[in-house]
Amino acid sequence: MSEDTEKEIIELAEAAKAPGTFNILNVIKEASHAKDDVVVYIDENAAYIASKIKDEFDETQELIDGQVDVELNTKKLEELRKKLDEAVVAVQKSKYVFTVSGMSEGKREEIFNKAKEEYPIEFREERNPITQEITRTELESEDRDKYLTNLLWSASVVKITAPDGSIQENISLKDAGEMRLNLPPSVNVLVNQAIEKVRAASALFLMTVDEDFLAKS
Repeated sequence: MSEDTEKEIIELAEAAKAPGTFNILNVIKEASHAKDDVVVYIDENAAYIASKIKDEFDETQELIDGQVDVELNTKKLEELRKKLDEAVVAVQKSKYVFTVSGMSEGKREEIFNKAKEEYPIEFREERNPITQEITRTELESEDRDKYLTNLLWSASVVKITAPDGSIQENISLKDAGEMRLNLPPSVNVLVNQAIEKVRAASALFLMTVDEDFLAKS
């Protein structure tokens, strides 16, 4: 969540707290869900090549700074600069923007419940040999975790913008699963982090409003 996004959320909350204008239901419905744009690059190979050229470029620059074969390395640096520019263009061609939106806690609970319905929680029971007390431990479910994440992506990723400006909206559950399966791991991490960040943004807004209730009570 950017500083500008956080500032906007706080300003909205402050406006909502103005005397004679406060309506908590309207505020929650209209302004509680933050949005964030996540810029990702799909072509990992192009990014890797660009990274290698950048490393060589930096190493050559250090040699020049250290007065090592300045003429030779200056010529090499210019060649690397051209290669780096070309590599960056290749990376930019795989730039996509994922627009991620927050959701109400009620909607989030619905998603969690749906995941538990699809993959019911199972427990392992163990009996204490001395006290005969039975303890139940919830078993982890990789399938349920994957399904839950797919549901969250489908509900949270509201738009994907391609390099040419074309847009895909209404990400289906199937689309979400296919994307997560085929996207680079780094992209999965960035989108997952954004989903949690916008949730925190909504929480920040509601906590700011709650402070007003406390101040007036």
